[in-house]
Amino acid sequence: MKNKIETKEREIADSDALKYKDFDGVLKKASILKASSRVNFKWVGGIAGVILASTAAVIYFSGSDGIFAARKEKIVTIAMITPDAEKITASNNSVIETKNGSLIVIDENSFVDQNGQVIKSGVELSFKEYHDPLEQIISGIPMTYDSAGTQYHFESAGMFEINAVDANVKINPHAPLRVILNSKKNGTDYNLYEYNKEKKNWEFLARDKTPANFSKEKMLKKLHIEFSGKMSSTKDQVASLKSVQANIDKEKPILPKEENKENYRVSIDVDPVEMPELATFKNLKFEVLPNSNFDPRKANLVWEYAAVKKEKEKYIITFYKGGTTYAVEGVPVYSGKNYSDEKRKFDFGISAYNRRMDSITLALSEKTKILEAAKKKVEDIIAIQVKEKPLIAEDEEVGGMEHEVLRAFTVSKFGTYNCDCPKTLPTEQIVNAHFKSKEGNLSLTQVYLVERNNKKMYTIYDSFFKTFPFNPKNSNLIISVDSIGQIRYFDNFGSIGSGDDKVDFAMTPLTIADPSAVGIKKFFNF
Repeated sequence: MKNKIETKEREIADSDALKYKDFDGVLKKASILKASSRVNFKWVGGIAGVILASTAAVIYFSGSDGIFAARKEKIVTIAMITPDAEKITASNNSVIETKNGSLIVIDENSFVDQNGQVIKSGVELSFKEYHDPLEQIISGIPMTYDSAGTQYHFESAGMFEINAVDANVKINPHAPLRVILNSKKNGTDYNLYEYNKEKKNWEFLARDKTPANFSKEKMLKKLHIEFSGKMSSTKDQVASLKSVQANIDKEKPILPKEENKENYRVSIDVDPVEMPELATFKNLKFEVLPNSNFDPRKANLVWEYAAVKKEKEKYIITFYKGGTTYAVEGVPVYSGKNYSDEKRKFDFGISAYNRRMDSITLALSEKTKILEAAKKKVEDIIAIQVKEKPLIAEDEEVGGMEHEVLRAFTVSKFGTYNCDCPKTLPTEQIVNAHFKSKEGNLSLTQVYLVERNNKKMYTIYDSFFKTFPFNPKNSNLIISVDSIGQIRYFDNFGSIGSGDDKVDFAMTPLTIADPSAVGIKKFFNF
């Protein structure tokens, strides 16, 4: 059967294109010269594809029927795949879920301006997450850590960058944010780090205390219990403070009034031995209020008992005899020196009362704010739980799916944070590495060695090129980014012999039809 060449350009699915991607096979057909333990990977034209400029026409074989399909592909640069940050409007007392499923817990006073004043309105945040080698390379942030003279390479369980859109906005160190990162890696052997931009290095914060298999469902339950408990305890505190406030109010001194002899007045003639509770009111005069329907004839009766009750700024005097009661509303009145003395007592008493009431009112206001804040967070958490419930049920039904692992950071200033396990470089095989393009030697300051099978990445600086390390048992990939941002790669580690001590790595320009981060991850099988 004759081979047919289809010259009309048509789109084919990534899965079809990748199905016939066989770089190992192509390179094996190339001239591989092995002498004195030196391996040269030479460039091959024709069926391997010829890169002409910024695009390349790559010929894909289609099994036994020999149909060819031409497809345009673009050379990829870092600038083409740099992701946009997620923009988040952060309000006080809230729990926010990011697009990737991470959580940001914000308190009442979490944001301040450059003068340290609390910002009450919403704040615009910029949030980026990095979870795989490609995203870490795109970030441009060093993924190495020096400790006691030894350089370690991060095996990241997730990294994020959080900033305010307005550079004048800061995080209040007394009310830090909690960023709960939706990590893609399980395990407990991780530390938390913060990147110092000025020193250009990572600073250790704390051990990550996340339990194994701590899923998003478990984290949401934990947060719900935390803030529901806070609601309950704060409700009790608010109720207690209101009770104290009511009792203080009952003790508020009443402004003494000078006696007006034209108005009716009532005085209690009482034996303090028989009725000690009324001793305070002996000889005290109460001026009858106009709406009391006072009957002067009642004063001629001898009553068996009297009770005096304070009600706000008046007193109710109730007289009892047999089954008869008579109540009068009045206010204490004084004359002459007695009035002056009572006025001084009142001034002292009202000052003490105001101090106590101000103190309890302030405490009540603060506790009420805490209660409302906890209530708002619980509402946000419940909303996220309701949204997540179908997803959790779907995962359980499918079975075997990797659940999210939530890792908590305390963030007291904007910047970049990482959850990592420092690792040393592999030692299984060491070669003298040279990196080449079809034009000649590449001038690189660093390359990235990715172990795709365990999602580890090592940054290999040029000082280590002569002792380039890797483990041949892993699914290795080298990625480089040159001075103009062009991405190249090498993944033909199967062509390197166990005894080779010098290797020329022929770095292939990354050319794919979908030059997005998603397309590249699919291409590299991240």
